[in-house]
Amino acid sequence: MTKNNRNPAPLRIPETQASKPPPQSSAQTNTTPASTDSQSSTASFQMSPNTAETYLTSAGPFSASDSSFVFPPAKSYAELIGQARKVNKIAVGTCSLLDKIVKHLADAGPAIQAADELEKLQHELNFQRDRNTAELRDLEAKITAQLEEAIKKKLKDEALKVVKDKVRETIKNSINEELHRRVQLLELSEQTVRHPKQMLQVQADVANSEARARNAAVRASDESLRPLSLPDGKPHKQFPATIHDLVNMSANNLDALLKEYEVTMPVVQSPAPAQSTSKEAPKTQTKAQTQTQTKAQTQTQTKAQTQAQTNADVNSREEKINSLLAFIGVTTFHVVRTPSGKDVKGLGSVMVISGHS
Repeated sequence: MTKNNRNPAPLRIPETQASKPPPQSSAQTNTTPASTDSQSSTASFQMSPNTAETYLTSAGPFSASDSSFVFPPAKSYAELIGQARKVNKIAVGTCSLLDKIVKHLADAGPAIQAADELEKLQHELNFQRDRNTAELRDLEAKITAQLEEAIKKKLKDEALKVVKDKVRETIKNSINEELHRRVQLLELSEQTVRHPKQMLQVQADVANSEARARNAAVRASDESLRPLSLPDGKPHKQFPATIHDLVNMSANNLDALLKEYEVTMPVVQSPAPAQSTSKEAPKTQTKAQTQTQTKAQTQTQTKAQTQAQTNADVNSREEKINSLLAFIGVTTFHVVRTPSGKDVKGLGSVMVISGHS
């Protein structure tokens, strides 16, 4: 919109139209004022507003006495024209204001766009800030919960450890005080460390005393025997269940029992070597005769030693059984040696068990 379009030129009324008089009435034409007014009214609708206004102010055929007369359509047109002028003036002012606003908007356009961008950016930043604040709040809550849990667990473990150590120390101190008050702890500790086997031996001796008392009441060869304990507190695995099992035990197992239980055997006197009854050979005896005599003596001694060893073996087994019976507490039974010699050769090695009070 340009300035010329917003401010149009004022209307100009041509002089020919403004000076044109209204129609006159005459007697020759037989026209009346009313008819004239009708014709004038009809013609007035064909005039422009400016022409009508000029017509109202121009000199007419009316006299001074008729100055109060106003043409009715002209008055309406005059009011309309006045209102149009007011509207036009307002429109001109509005157009001027709009022109200024347009120029201001044209100058402030980039700033307004930047302001819009800044507002949009501010909105996004606020949204991002709120979201980051919420995330940080959630993260802080999670970290706080984890730290509290870890601290609680750590403190709980430390507290339990401290309590356990304190309780252990308290109990230890109480025990030490009680032991020092009742017994001499140092001597007892030294004896316990220095003589552990003796304590086990004492316990085994107590158990063996009870077992011997029980075995002393045995009255039958098939009655159960209570085993004796070794120094370690356990009985030997080859310990016989009854007296009959002991008599029939093998020599190796019997020797093992005697060795493990440290049973002392009675001392047996070995037979004296045979003395030669022959007189010293005369010096005049020949060398061959001397050798023959020495050989005969050697054979005799060997035969005697063999017989003595056989008797010693039988007696040794009997003595071993009797010694073991006495060791375990059995006093009502005794193993008798089997008779030997040519008269009882067919009996074999039979063990006889005799009970005695």
